[in-house]
Order: sequence, then C-alpha cells, then structure tokens
Amino acid sequence: MFWHFAARVAAAALSLPALLFALRFFQQTGYNVARGYIRIALSRCFVCGAICVALLVPVEILLGDYSDAVLAGCSFASAAVALSVRAKVPLKFTRRATRLFVVSTVACTVGFLFLPSYLLPLLPFLVILPCALLLLPFERSINAKYIRQAEQKLSRAAYIKIAVTGSFGKTSVKNILTEMLSSKYKACCTPGSFNTPLGIASYVNNDLPCDAEAVVFEMGAKKRGDIDFLCKMVKPRYGILTGIEKQHLSTFGSVDNVIAAKGELLRHIPENGICVLNADNVYTRRLDVEACPTVTVGATGDVAIGDVSVSAAGTSFCLTVGEKKRTLKTRLLGAFNATNVALAAALAYELGVDAEDIFGVAERLKPVPHRLELIEGANGTAIIDDSYNANISGVRGALEVLSCFEGKRYVVTQGIVELGREQFEVNFGLGKELAAVSDAIVTLGQNCKALSQGARAANASAEILFADTVGEAASLLAPRMRAGDVILFQNDLPDSMI
Repeated sequence: MFWHFAARVAAAALSLPALLFALRFFQQTGYNVARGYIRIALSRCFVCGAICVALLVPVEILLGDYSDAVLAGCSFASAAVALSVRAKVPLKFTRRATRLFVVSTVACTVGFLFLPSYLLPLLPFLVILPCALLLLPFERSINAKYIRQAEQKLSRAAYIKIAVTGSFGKTSVKNILTEMLSSKYKACCTPGSFNTPLGIASYVNNDLPCDAEAVVFEMGAKKRGDIDFLCKMVKPRYGILTGIEKQHLSTFGSVDNVIAAKGELLRHIPENGICVLNADNVYTRRLDVEACPTVTVGATGDVAIGDVSVSAAGTSFCLTVGEKKRTLKTRLLGAFNATNVALAAALAYELGVDAEDIFGVAERLKPVPHRLELIEGANGTAIIDDSYNANISGVRGALEVLSCFEGKRYVVTQGIVELGREQFEVNFGLGKELAAVSDAIVTLGQNCKALSQGARAANASAEILFADTVGEAASLLAPRMRAGDVILFQNDLPDSMI
C-alpha cells in the first residue's frame, strides 16, 4: 500500500513539467483550444505519455505487483522529455495562464486520487483541454473588458498613432520606424510580435509611456475582419502596408481574402493621414489606393530604392528621400531589408524627420533577433538565424543571402506552413529553390515530402536529409561543418522541433 501511494505521489509531482509544457503550447496559440490541442498531440511529450500508457496497461493487467515501479519509471521519462524541450518562446505566467494552471492542477490532483494508474502519464494533457473550455466564457468576458479599457485610453490619446501591417516585415519595419521617429519624437512601439487585440491592449494598459508622442502598433491578421477590428480599436492616422503574400491560407482561404484583409487598413486612414505602400509588391497593386492618401515605395515609387547589393556582410542600396539621395550601407541582410528601411523612411519623412537623420539611423540599424540574424558559430562557421520567418518572399530573400557565402551551405527548414490546399505545391517549388543554392537540406515536419521531391526535381547535387527536431538536424550537420561554412535555420521553427 505504501509503495502504491508513493508511486502515485511521485507521478503527481513529476507531471508538473508536462502540465507546464501543455500550458505553454496553449499560450503560444493564443489559447485557441483546437490549435493548441493539435500542437500538443503532435509533440514528443504527448507521444511519450501515450507510449507510457500503452506500456502500463498490460503491466497492470498481467504484472500488477510491478505496476507501481513501472509507473514511477514512466513518470520520470515523461518529465525528462518535457524538460528536454527547449522553449523558443518561454511560458509567461500572465493572469490567464495562472488561472488555467491553478484549475488544471486541481483537476490533476483529483485525477491522481481516483483515476487508474495507467492513465496518469497522460493526465496533464487530458485535463488541460476541458479546463480551458471551462474557463473560456470567463476569459472572454475579461478579455472584452480589457480591450474596452485600452480602447478608451486610445480614444483619448493625443500622440501620433501609426499602424503597420502586411504579410511580412511588420516587426522589422515597426522597429526601424520607431528608431527613425526617435530623432524627432518620444517614440515607442508594441514589443516583439504583440499584434493581436489582447497583445495591443496589454501594451496600452500596462506599458505605454505616458509621455509618448508617437506610437507604432504592429497589426497581425489570420482572417478577414482582423485588421478592421484592430483599426477600430487603435484608430491610426498613419499606416504602412509592407506587402502581401500567400500566407495563413489555411485560415484566410485564398489570397484574395489576404488582400482584402490587409486592405482594411486603407479604409481606416483619415484624409489628413497617409498610408505607405510597397509599390514593388504585385498583390499590393490590387488594392483600392483611392481609399486614402498614399505614398509609394519601390524602384519607381515616391521614395525610390535602387542599386541594391546584397553580401554576407550586409546590404547596400541607394535611397531617395525628398530631394536627397544617398547610398546606404547597412548590417541588415537581404534585399527586402532595403524595402523595409525605405517604407519606414517614407513615413518618418512625412512626419517631419530630417532626411539626414533618416540616413544616419538606417546605417546604424542592428538586425532583429531571429530574422536573418548572422551569428558567429564555432570554429569559423556562420549561422543565419531566420527561424521567425514564415513566408515565401522572406525565404527567397534568405536564400539570396545564403548564396553570398563561399563555403558549404546548409539549410534546416520545415518549409512554409498554413497554406491550405496550396501547401504541397508551394513547398515543392521551395524545394527546387533550396536545392539550387544549398549543399545539403535538412527537412523537418509535415512538408518533408514536398520539399524533398522538389529538391530532387531540380536535378541539383544538394544532399537531402530528414530530422524530427532542430537539435537532431544540428547533430546531422555538425560533423560536416568546416571553417567558412554556413547553416541557415529557416522558417518559423516551432517548439516541437527545437
């Protein structure tokens, strides 16, 4: 009896890492019950728990005397797997996360008291879904109140409000613009990728400086109406639309819906405001540009970019702002970063920032972490961390940068996700492009087949490898790496692959 009780207590204590693991996945998906649970069910931690259950069932039936020892061993294994997963984005104990954690812990405690031993390794994953559903009406009520509080503050605000949206480059443009505006204003922006109603509300209610003169809000969308909601909440006077690409098609349904959703920004810019558009983006040209005053950026735009040159050390380009023209050299990698700088420069200039200050800021810019960030590796190797990139335009920009390196070139990627019916076709084409510039490609996740078939169809000499995690991919490539070689970690790699 004692050992039976001790084994269950040990299993209860060792379930904590698995519960925190599941909670972190829910938080990363915005507490979306369906998406969160699907990600959990595909994780190593859940699979380990399922294997433990499959092992415990026959042991309990056939070898009941040994079931306590096996339960303890399985609990240790599950905890070890949960602790071994490195978090790309760590769990933050917000009030909502704390509530879900407390309720789930209570549910787990009840389960450990009354459920059969063979179910205990999966218990944290079994309780968090019903607990999240139980709390959902309460959380929605709190969220609505929280957003209304932010809306009231925003409606009374006297500072300049700027919205940045697009399928790519939002965070980079937001950060660059904030740097440029800081030459003239007390400027600030939403942190990281806080681009949802709750993310923006959290910043406005808790962190927005009271003496701010210009605030840049990043706005994300996964369906039509999302940008419309955010604009009604923020009421921006100025905007930047970085560009439109085939992205999140699993939720948008079609690229036409993506265009319509991003174009919602233009309808909310008043007549005394301005929206900056990427004139070189093919989908942007399909927008109703008569909806508000606009400034264009591109090869033939109002703010012109030319002579773009990409190297392993950075990007140089010629930028024309107002009557002034300057050749700039920046540490930012990739030709698309020239466009990002120009988009920010266009609006900064419209808001009264001197062109010379704009040029100076551009040349001092530092890379945004995880977005084509060049890192010095061991023994003279290089690492390009582009693991937050999630669109085909960004991937092509990263491959252009990769081609500038003279050593062996390696890529670790899961391809492009959330493309709905176009996912195989897009990733097949991406496989061809990867093979053209890489010596070896390590594919991960659901797009392995499309990427590998595309790479083989290119008739290139690139070696194609497969891995389940980034750590496994790194282990495959480590023996091959020599001084001068480079490895590109590409495309929105989730925690389950780290």
